Amino acid sequence: MDRRKPKSRSPAARSPSPYRKTDPTPIELDRYIPWMFMKLQSEQTVVIKRVQQEEYPRARNSRFLSSSRVSRVSTVSVRQTESNPTLVTTVPTNTSLIDVENTIQLTIVYSRAGHAVEIAINACPFPINRELTDVISLSLPYHTRLNKFTCKGKGSDTSVIIEIVKMMQFSNLTDVCLDNTFVTQGTYYILLDQASTLRCLSLSKCTINDIVCKKIAERLDCNGPASKNLRILNLSCNLITDIGAHALGHSLRTNRHIMHLNLCGNTITSVGAGYLLEPLSEFPFTADEIKERIRRRRDFYNKKAAIPKSPTSTYTNLSIENGKNLKDREFPQKKSSFNSKTVVNLTGFDERVVVEDFSDPSNTVYKNGRSFSIGNLTLCSLNLGYNYLDYTILSKIIDVLLYQKDQERTPRRTGLLRIVIEGNNLSVSCEEYSKIEMCLAILNNEAWSFKKKRKSSSKARREINSRNASSVVLVP
Repeated sequence: MDRRKPKSRSPAARSPSPYRKTDPTPIELDRYIPWMFMKLQSEQTVVIKRVQQEEYPRARNSRFLSSSRVSRVSTVSVRQTESNPTLVTTVPTNTSLIDVENTIQLTIVYSRAGHAVEIAINACPFPINRELTDVISLSLPYHTRLNKFTCKGKGSDTSVIIEIVKMMQFSNLTDVCLDNTFVTQGTYYILLDQASTLRCLSLSKCTINDIVCKKIAERLDCNGPASKNLRILNLSCNLITDIGAHALGHSLRTNRHIMHLNLCGNTITSVGAGYLLEPLSEFPFTADEIKERIRRRRDFYNKKAAIPKSPTSTYTNLSIENGKNLKDREFPQKKSSFNSKTVVNLTGFDERVVVEDFSDPSNTVYKNGRSFSIGNLTLCSLNLGYNYLDYTILSKIIDVLLYQKDQERTPRRTGLLRIVIEGNNLSVSCEEYSKIEMCLAILNNEAWSFKKKRKSSSKARREINSRNASSVVLVP
């Protein structure tokens, strides 16, 4: 009997691989994107520019380096004031290829660990075709650290925005930057139509008017699909007036997730700024808002009642064969807060229904028979620089800061810690500025002390847990 080992199969006889050894894989973005573009026989060419990201220097006690949180006089440009540019060192590329027509320059930013973190398309002179977005979409699942997509210039249109929405569904994109783009239909709001991981949206210099701003603000309400994840919204250097500011202020009445709102370089007056500052303090609910709250509560409990519960979670009217109920000490009966009476009350106009499990972002309080909200204490940065504000806005800012100073704050309720009003028709020095700086200093110091106290308590808790773990004696 021949017991010789079977011969190993040749590489050609093995299962076929989609890539040869010489072909690049999606992990190699620098080689894969131009190679895939060439395979698609596209008329356009792609030039890759590799950028190495550097870490920010960490300074001790950086909170004491800045003397004031309110800016009045502009010493640098608007872009340098608002943005924090990444410190990078570029690798030189072949400049002869960049000057060729039908060439797309694609910049890929890598971290110091070698992970791709950003893909940027800058200054594209023509609309981007779908082939490039498809190639980028194929590469995204292989790069879990890639969380930012930038497209500037004339390359963006409605089709590109739709492709970005598709990218966010199967990737870790959290930042989308479409600065200095012009979409004739103004369909930037498509990015907020679906639930996604989008946390930062920058739409600076996009000629956004009040109509587009209203559509964006409607999707920022508490019922919006993307409102729970979006933290930063940049609408600077656009065509937004008091009408758009009123729509954004209305969305801040229920939105409790946006922390930074940039409206620098628009045409907002003190009236529009008042609409933005009004929901930051206590305000009464309208009849429509009360009905909306009742509807949200009713929908919440209807969904909760529709979920099937396990037999071990609730003991209700358990009986034995002879028809007698079991003793309560053997099977304790858990009372549910949802019953038919609650449904009847919710369908009416009664706002005083006590709900234990339902959490609403409005934080309702009752005074003199009316429903009030304690205000939006989540927004911590507001930029209103280079608008058309006058002297009357200072008193409104002071009232908001004094109100928030007296409120109890938690990590989710930081309060307004930074406000920018530089570049407006305001005096250089006055008594109101000192009051604003004093209130901001108090709010920032309280936030810092609370954060420090929280860190110390968590550290003490870890020490106690480790001490208890080390004191356990195992008995054989």
